[in-house]
Amino acid sequence: MPTAASSATKKARPTHQYQRSPIEKGRWAAKGTKPLPEQATVQQVLSLIVVHGCRKVLFIQTEVKIMLYSIGLFFGSLLCDFLPLPKAYMGQKDNIFNVYFVKVGWAWTILVVGAFILLTSATIGCGHREIVKRHMSRLIVGTCLWFFWSQWFFSFIENRTGSCLGKAIIRNKYDCNSGGFHWHSFDISGHAFLLVYINLLIVEEAKAIVGWEGIRDQIRIEGHNRGDTQSHSIENKTPLEGLSEEEMVILKIVVFHWEEQYG
Repeated sequence: MPTAASSATKKARPTHQYQRSPIEKGRWAAKGTKPLPEQATVQQVLSLIVVHGCRKVLFIQTEVKIMLYSIGLFFGSLLCDFLPLPKAYMGQKDNIFNVYFVKVGWAWTILVVGAFILLTSATIGCGHREIVKRHMSRLIVGTCLWFFWSQWFFSFIENRTGSCLGKAIIRNKYDCNSGGFHWHSFDISGHAFLLVYINLLIVEEAKAIVGWEGIRDQIRIEGHNRGDTQSHSIENKTPLEGLSEEEMVILKIVVFHWEEQYG
């Protein structure tokens, strides 16, 4: 027979609809339980599909890309030597893409790739300036290599392999063209080199986003680990466990800022 004390105890217990589940999602997860990721929205799923497709194209093996570029340049050069080019807008040197994009292609590269390196290095390096400077220095090296090949080496080859038609005494391209003659030589396309070089540079720098979508999950798990001293099992360890509290705060600000601004 139930006593009065047991009846009072039953009345004091909360009903089932107000009881909290022992395993909940996000930051409200129960103590000692690995937090689950938040439910993805339709927009997030669609963006992941688009990004996945872009990565398939972007991260084709570098050896394969170099082979395709070499074959395209070789057969393209043969066609231009034996077949007249069509008189189309894109075949003219003064078309808008050639004037404002290709000729100043390196300036666009520094602007776009530089901003990408700055943001990714600030995130990976948790705001440490030395790490950001070290990553940004790759652009300086890339600029020096671009200047060497396009501004010096190609000109050297052109001068060494050419001759001035109609004036054999002239030995360099500048004097030949200034005198109204034509300099005939082995001309390496600086535009073709620039486009291939920029493409390969972007591919190498873009490798920083491999596994990028997992940073948010690692932050959530590491935050849960630090809030629960009993959850430091081997399964719950993350690459972020060596970061200080200040570095964790900076990492959260950088990662979550754009999500809060743009969803």
